[in-house]
Amino acid sequence: MQIESLDFSHQDVLQKKFRQLDLPLSEYSFANLYLFRKLHRYEVVKIEEEMFIRGVTRDNIPFIMLTSYPTEISHRILRQALSLAEILFPVPENWLGLFDKFLEQASFKEADSDYLYARSKLETYSGRHLDGKRNQIKQMLNQHDITIQNLSKRLEDAQQILNDWQEEKKKEKAETDYLSCQEGIQSFQRLNLQGKILDVDQKPSAFIIGECLSKDCFAFHFCKALHSIKGLYPYLLQDAVQSLTGICPWINLEQDLGIPGLRESKLSYQPDWLGKKWRLQLRLL
Repeated sequence: MQIESLDFSHQDVLQKKFRQLDLPLSEYSFANLYLFRKLHRYEVVKIEEEMFIRGVTRDNIPFIMLTSYPTEISHRILRQALSLAEILFPVPENWLGLFDKFLEQASFKEADSDYLYARSKLETYSGRHLDGKRNQIKQMLNQHDITIQNLSKRLEDAQQILNDWQEEKKKEKAETDYLSCQEGIQSFQRLNLQGKILDVDQKPSAFIIGECLSKDCFAFHFCKALHSIKGLYPYLLQDAVQSLTGICPWINLEQDLGIPGLRESKLSYQPDWLGKKWRLQLRLL
């Protein structure tokens, strides 16, 4: 058994493994693991030919995460990995039946669940329930000169927006995702991220960063906007979704972390389903 702190030396192999798993949950991304490695204390565990991720949940429970399909891992190796933690996490719902024979307890927390939306919905904001989004955008466009560009050549401007956003929050950097987002900006190309930046009346005011999570799902890891202007978030999100290439029918806006304001915001876009992340306690003989 070999245990290493997660870093860029693991990028290629983990990206390959996650492509093979093809899951729509946000943790199954090297960029996500890397950017939140300090928060979750991520480590890479190698046992013979298998690789696992060890970390702690936001409520401080040690877990093991799979990087291979469950049926490809021997019970002996999985038992060794689980000896290092209390639960198997995050387990997608369509894997639950694979653990029936060994399951002691299964649970999930709403705050962990990813919000997923049909791409077509976010491209148009059609329907009565999204009238408010369309009205906000219309009002903003009537009052301001709005331009949007690819983020890759304006990373310094994104950093300034992030700084201004953090100042608006009136919190310490460790209390928000500032540090993870800053690393996302600094390692934008290396992590193969994509993004857009929005200017309001020639002033950098919002940006969004994401990546292709699976063949059917694109995830947005960060979206930051100055709150002085309504409509920035829905307009930037809509433009970013419209700009995506390929089919990619689903958009993942990740979890709400149990924060009421964040939950209200994500619900306001009318999610089509929640990607539950199950916590399993197993007994492997």
